[in-house]
Amino acid sequence: MTIIHKIRKLCSFFTHQILFNKIANLKCKDSDRILVIKLDAIGDFIIWLDSAKEYKKLYQTQEVNLLCSDACKELACISGYFDKVYSLDPEKFMFNQEYRKLKQEELITLKCSVLIQTAFSRTQLMDIIAARIPANKKIGFVADESKSNISRKLETPKRKKMLDGIYDQLIPASKKQLMELNRNKEFLLGLGDREFRSSIPKLPRIELVYTPKEDYFLVFPGASSNLKMWDIKNYSIVIDYVLEKRDWTCLICGGQKEKNIYLKLEKLVKHNHKLKDYTGKTSLVELIEYVRNAKFVLSNDTSGIHFAAATNTPGICPFGEYNYGRFLPYISDNGVSKVRVVSANMKCRNCSQRKMN
Repeated sequence: MTIIHKIRKLCSFFTHQILFNKIANLKCKDSDRILVIKLDAIGDFIIWLDSAKEYKKLYQTQEVNLLCSDACKELACISGYFDKVYSLDPEKFMFNQEYRKLKQEELITLKCSVLIQTAFSRTQLMDIIAARIPANKKIGFVADESKSNISRKLETPKRKKMLDGIYDQLIPASKKQLMELNRNKEFLLGLGDREFRSSIPKLPRIELVYTPKEDYFLVFPGASSNLKMWDIKNYSIVIDYVLEKRDWTCLICGGQKEKNIYLKLEKLVKHNHKLKDYTGKTSLVELIEYVRNAKFVLSNDTSGIHFAAATNTPGICPFGEYNYGRFLPYISDNGVSKVRVVSANMKCRNCSQRKMN
């Protein structure tokens, strides 16, 4: 079953959930906490860290907590930007009934004075979770209605209205294409932060993390979608080129599920004795320092390239035209990233934001 079919199957269920969750829209007389929700994947979360630090400044006298995905909890904790960090697994919440029931009860306990849903590309799941948490006021972004926000596109106008009705305030979003750093800035401006200027996110140095002693470069050949993946044969050509020019080691990184990609590369790369398999073998904290100490990073549009940007490490990203300009290349008010994007510069660039077939 494809993800689109899964989403369609859940649409009816989640509509009933919204109606059920209205019991959670109670006022919280005994709570003065702020709850920030950021349920995106790792790469998006890293970009968001630039604006994440501002919430403690906006709400200086209140406890500011975060609800994020399990995958990002470690990053959220080391950032030091939040008083408490809560997390859940979005996929399990959607497709595991027992897990969802458990988490729904936990969400009620996160009652707060103000709930802030930070995502521009709000999904139905994000809205359902926001509906479940009691709060005096709920703030969100006017939803991304582009083709790339599949969850929203599959909704009927009636259900979209119902989802938007979860929030007491929806911050307007510009219809023009904005790099995500500046989209996050737009949201903060809507919250009243008039002094914020977007910058390249920075990840703190983690002491006592072992990294290889030899000179090395990192390659992230996998991605969350095949649409984001450069051909594996092309990666092998570039890897061989570098290994012929430099006495370096090539570390192949990614999740445990990308082990098969390493095995394909191992067969294609001529100098495969200089390859090392690190797929699924590093924690996020360890990966930060592996990236920081690398000669450079070669990566698809996935977390690896955003780790490079946030550690000021040179990075190269073969990038498709579908969503060009939103997450890459980096554009900010302050600072310049060492990440460079390589694309075909086709006329259809950024077609996810246009009415094109």
